[in-house]
Amino acid sequence: MAMGGATPLSRLDQTARGFLPVITVILLGIIAVLPIGIPQWGALAPPLMLIGVFYWSLVRPDLMPPTAAFALGLLQDFLSGAPIGSGALIMVVTQWTMRGQQRFLANRPFLLLWGSFIPVAFVAAMLEWGVYALLNLHAVPIMGALVRLMLGFALFPVVAWLVLIPTHSKLPPE
Repeated sequence: MAMGGATPLSRLDQTARGFLPVITVILLGIIAVLPIGIPQWGALAPPLMLIGVFYWSLVRPDLMPPTAAFALGLLQDFLSGAPIGSGALIMVVTQWTMRGQQRFLANRPFLLLWGSFIPVAFVAAMLEWGVYALLNLHAVPIMGALVRLMLGFALFPVVAWLVLIPTHSKLPPE
């Protein structure tokens, strides 16, 4: 249906659906910082927002522009207590990278999508680790970044199948 002949309510519905990717990433960020009773959880929480930005930048880049990735990264920094700007850098690099890979990875089997998350998560973990090392003026233990990387890889299918893919079916057409 063309937007010109749409009712105000249907236009509002389509606009709201267009914000679903950003809303899902925000919810993933909140879930990641919820206290769950595991010691050092804040430092080891999986990169759920990265999973969301990765997915949406690949399958619906029109709904995950660089400005949204930047804002989501800043929100992640505020939620997690990370250095302001580090999450924004990671999310924008992820958005830019995945948008460039869309023609190769969009509409491919899920295992290929999951496998392509590994190098992205690795680069994100190393960027995050590098920022912390620069701010501390010495190399910080890398184990926390590697644990986050492994948790992100392990949880990618769970997040995709429970949150991202069902939400994708509710989006307005491209």
